[in-house]
Amino acid sequence: MKIWYKNIVVSLLITTSFICSATIIDFTDEAVWRYVDGNETYSANYNGIDVTLGTVGSGNLTFNGYEGTGILPLTNGGFLQGDGDGIGISSIGVSSIGNYDEINSRDGVSETLTVDFMQPFIIEEIFVLDLFSNEVAVYSTESSSNYSANNDNSNASSSRWGFHEIITFDTQGTYQLSFTAAATRFGDDGDSDYALAGMRIAEVSEPSLIALVIVSVLILFAKKGQRYDTMSERLN
Repeated sequence: MKIWYKNIVVSLLITTSFICSATIIDFTDEAVWRYVDGNETYSANYNGIDVTLGTVGSGNLTFNGYEGTGILPLTNGGFLQGDGDGIGISSIGVSSIGNYDEINSRDGVSETLTVDFMQPFIIEEIFVLDLFSNEVAVYSTESSSNYSANNDNSNASSSRWGFHEIITFDTQGTYQLSFTAAATRFGDDGDSDYALAGMRIAEVSEPSLIALVIVSVLILFAKKGQRYDTMSERLN
């Protein structure tokens, strides 16, 4: 195989990897997300991706910035800023449990946080903070059943902060995710609560299209290579 032929193969592989590369949406980045406070919906562009946060039912969005952890390294690369715990919902059942600032479930009322994208994305990982013993984070996509994560089935990277990296095994992609707290489990402070700290997402690739482009380009260059070899033989 000629050197130029190898180079084009490598270039195509790098291009394909770039197309499918993952992006971290960091909800602990105060510079962007502190403005959610008091809103029912809030939209921002983060790392070139349009994200809309919303609430369903009681309460408004809040940036949980009272317990900043500092930089949080991620197992699969990258980090979270850790300026706060992330996104929560405030004022659920104010008279009974106070002005809570996370995703809560208590006294028969559950808060729901939604995350919407303008295009479908594969959700590779979900990051949550303040998820301690006996608390359960429940999440779902627009086309899937509920999934749950707690200390037993997620990577507890830092038990001190209740920080978890949840591998989703999503392969289809989604426009929307919903987050609630399990109503039947109560944690360290008398209710089930946590904050959404971030996500690792990737664009939904088109394998067949990418494969077709790669094969077509390789065939084109292979034919040019054959012509070059034929002309060289004639000259010799």
